[in-house]
Amino acid sequence: MYNCAYFAKFGFAEPTPLSFSSVGVRPPASGFMFRKHEHRDIYLPELEWIAFVNRSKKVGLAFIIRGDAYGVVEDQFFDVELDLVSSKTLNRGEALELAYDVLPFWGLERVDYVDDELIAGIESPSVVAPGASIRGRASFFPLRPMRLSVGGYIEERRHMSVLGRRGYNIDRVSPDVREIPLQLSGGEVELKPREPVYVELESPPLEWSFHYSIYAIPQIVIKAGGREIRRAFSINPDYSAALELLGRRKPWYKHGEELLNEAVDGLYVDRAAADHLYELAVDPLAPRPNAFFGGAGRIGARALGLIKRYLEGAADGGESWYLYKIITTGVAAKALKAAAAYKFLKDEKALGEALGVFETVAELYEKGELIHFFNGLQGGGGAGGMFQLSLAFDLIEDRIPEALKNRLLLVFRWAQRELLKLANAWAGNWETMEALALASLSTKFDFSSSSLGLAKAEAVFKNALNYFYDDGGWIEESATYHLTTLMHIIQGAEVLRRSGIDLYQVKRGKPVIKAAVEWLWHIMTPYHRMPALEDSGDDMPPADPFIIAGVRYMDPALVSAGLKLIERGARVDTIFAPMALAEAEELASSADLTGPPQRPPVAVLDSSGRFVVRSGEGEDAAYFILDYGPHGGWHGHPDKLSFELHAFGEPLAVDSGAAFYYGERHWAWNRRSIAHNTVTLEDRDQIETRGILRALVQKGEAVYAEFYAETYPGVGHTRAVFTPDKFTYLIKDTIRGRGRFRWNLNLLGSIAEVAEAPGAVIYKALSAGGRRYTVALPKPARIGQGWRKGDTPTIYMYYEEEVDRIGVLWGLISAKDLGAEDVARMLGALEGRALAL
Repeated sequence: MYNCAYFAKFGFAEPTPLSFSSVGVRPPASGFMFRKHEHRDIYLPELEWIAFVNRSKKVGLAFIIRGDAYGVVEDQFFDVELDLVSSKTLNRGEALELAYDVLPFWGLERVDYVDDELIAGIESPSVVAPGASIRGRASFFPLRPMRLSVGGYIEERRHMSVLGRRGYNIDRVSPDVREIPLQLSGGEVELKPREPVYVELESPPLEWSFHYSIYAIPQIVIKAGGREIRRAFSINPDYSAALELLGRRKPWYKHGEELLNEAVDGLYVDRAAADHLYELAVDPLAPRPNAFFGGAGRIGARALGLIKRYLEGAADGGESWYLYKIITTGVAAKALKAAAAYKFLKDEKALGEALGVFETVAELYEKGELIHFFNGLQGGGGAGGMFQLSLAFDLIEDRIPEALKNRLLLVFRWAQRELLKLANAWAGNWETMEALALASLSTKFDFSSSSLGLAKAEAVFKNALNYFYDDGGWIEESATYHLTTLMHIIQGAEVLRRSGIDLYQVKRGKPVIKAAVEWLWHIMTPYHRMPALEDSGDDMPPADPFIIAGVRYMDPALVSAGLKLIERGARVDTIFAPMALAEAEELASSADLTGPPQRPPVAVLDSSGRFVVRSGEGEDAAYFILDYGPHGGWHGHPDKLSFELHAFGEPLAVDSGAAFYYGERHWAWNRRSIAHNTVTLEDRDQIETRGILRALVQKGEAVYAEFYAETYPGVGHTRAVFTPDKFTYLIKDTIRGRGRFRWNLNLLGSIAEVAEAPGAVIYKALSAGGRRYTVALPKPARIGQGWRKGDTPTIYMYYEEEVDRIGVLWGLISAKDLGAEDVARMLGALEGRALAL
C-alpha cells in the first residue's frame, strides 16, 4: 500500500563539524515511503536495523542486523524487498552466515529506535513553520517488561556541513549546540511486553534565525532508561510560505500534519520539503465539463438498447467491497455503470451507489489505502480503475457535492502523476492500460501535467499500433491479449478524439485498428469464440471493438458483426460502443442488410502465422486453425505447427491455453510443448521460433497445406495437412534430425472404444457434448491427462518414434464417426499432395 514506509539506522558518523562535506548529514534514522512499481533501490551501508510499517494499520516488522552487512531496499511491483549483502569476499570453499532478528510490532506509525528490548518512534510533524510549536508523542513497543524514566528536549546542532544541503553559499561558522526544553506527559512509564505506550510531547514556539537556524538541523531527543531516541525535523520558512500561497489559491484545501516528509526524513534535503505544496498551489486543478459525453445528444433506440446491454454486464467488487470497502477495478466498473444508469436511465438509486464509491475512494486515498496489494488502481492492469472512475466523474459531475469533488480532484491528480512515472512506449498490454487511464485523466481534468499526460498517452498508443503485424495480428500472438490490447487502444482512440488526436487514421497499408478488428473476426470459431492458442482463453469477445470500429470507419459489416455477437450472447463492455452507435444509428440499419464481413473457407494470415480452414459459417461448421507464426514473447508458447479442431459448436482437439500465471500448472503443463498438438523431441520444449507456409493447394472441398519450422537445434519439421471435406484432417510430419520424437494430441471428451485397422489404431472419442469423433494413429498411444486453461481436464495421448536423419510420423483426426474403410482411404493420402488431391 502507499502508506507503507520503512525506517533505517545505517551509515557512519558525521564528518567533523568544521568540514563542508555533508556526506554524513542525515536523520538519526532515515524514513522512506514505499513507491509502488518504481523498482527504486536504496543502498544502506553499515545497516544496523530497518523497520517496515503499514502506517495506517500501525503494524510492522523490524529487523536487527547481526554482523557486517549493508542493506539494499527495492520498491518493487507491489511489494518491498530487503537484500542483505556482506562486504566480505569469499574464496572457494568458504561459507558465510548473515544473521538477523525479525521483530513484529504494532501500535507505531514510525520507528526511530530498535534494540533487543524496545522499539520506539517519535510521532511528530517532519516540518513546522517558524514560530509554531511542535506537538506529538513518543511511542514505545516493549519486548520485555521494563520501567522507563522518560525525558527529552530539542537539540539544534550548528555546523558547516548543513550549508550544502540548503543550497547556501560556503561560509565558515563556529560549531555550537543549543537545547530547547520539551514538555512531556509522563516521567516514569511502566511497560508490559508487546503493549504500546505513548508519551505526549510539546515544545514552546520554535524560532527561526537567519544567523543560527540556517546552519543547524533540529532534532527531538527522547531519553528513556539510558536509551537515546532521536528524530530530525525542519523549522522551515519555505514550507510556511508554500502553505500561505496554497491557502490563498485553494482555500478549501485542508493540509494535515506530515509525519513523514521524505525530503526531511530520507536524507535530509529539507529545501525540497515544500515543493509538493507549491506545485499544488499553482495547479489549475479543475475538471473539464462534459469531456466525454457532452455531445451525445438524443440517444436512439438501438444505442439505448446497447446501453441497457452494457448495464446488464457483471460489475461487482465482491466481498472485498461489501465487507472491507476495498476499491478494486470491479468496484470502479460498478461506479461507471451506476453513473451511466443515472445519466441515461435517470436511475436515482444508481446515482447514490456511484457517489458512495466516490466517497470511499476519497477516504481511502486520504488514509493511504486506495492502492491495495496486486489490484493497484494506478498502474498496470489496475489502471483501468482510474479510467472508469474518471468517466464516471464526467457522467455525474453536476451531482457531486463540491467538497467531495475537491477531494476527488486530489485523487485524480495524484493518479495522473503516478501514471506519468509509469506510462512508457514499451507498449505492452499493461502500458496501453496505463496510457488509457492517463489519457482519460488528462482529457477530463485541467491539471498542470495534463498536456504532458496527453503527449505520453498518444506516444504509447501509436507505438503499440506499430506492434500489430501487417495482417492485423498483435505481436503477442494470443487472441486474448490481442483483444485486451485492442480494447485499450480503441477506448484510448475514443478518449483522444476529444483532444483532436486521431488514432483511427494510423495506417500501415490500411488503418491498423481496422485490420486488428478484422483479424479477430477471421480467427474466431463458427460459434464466435477465440481459439485458445498461446496464453489465451476461448471466450467470446465483446461486441465493442466491432461496433466502435464499424462506426469510425463507416463500415456496416463490422457493425453487423458486433450486433451478431450480441445476438449470440456477447457482452457490451464499454460505454463507448453505445455512444458511438448513437452518432450513426443509420449504420445499424445498413448493417442489418449487409451482414458481417465474409470469411473465406481458407484464410492465411501470414504475418501472424495463422492458417484457418472452415467448412461454412453455421455454428455446426467445422473449423481448423494452425499456428506457424512468430513466438509471442512472454505470452507465447513453444507450440510451433500446433493446431485446434472444432466442429458442431464445440472444441475437439485443443490447445492448452493459459492457466493462472502464479500457479504451478501454468508452467508445468500449459506452457509445455507437449500440451500442444505438435511434434516434440521426447518431452522437451521447442525453441522460440517461427514457421513458414511452403505450399497451399485447394480443389473443391479438399485442401492441402505444407508448413516448415526448425523446432530444435538441428531439427527441421515439415507438417503436411490434408482435408478432403474440412471435417477430417490427415496430419503428416516429416522430421529431419536425430532422436526420439513424440506425436502429441490433446482432446476434450473421453475415449469410448479402440479398434485395430490395417496400418492404424482407431480411437472412437466422445466429445464433451456426446458426439462421436475419430482419431487414428500408426501405433497404440499412451494416454494420460492434461489440462486446458486452468481447470478443464483433457485427454493427452501420444506415441513416439526413433528418427535417424529422416522419419515420418502421422495422425488423423475427424469430427465425424469414421469407419475402418474411411480411415484406410484417407491413409492413401500419406504419399503426398498429388495423391491427396
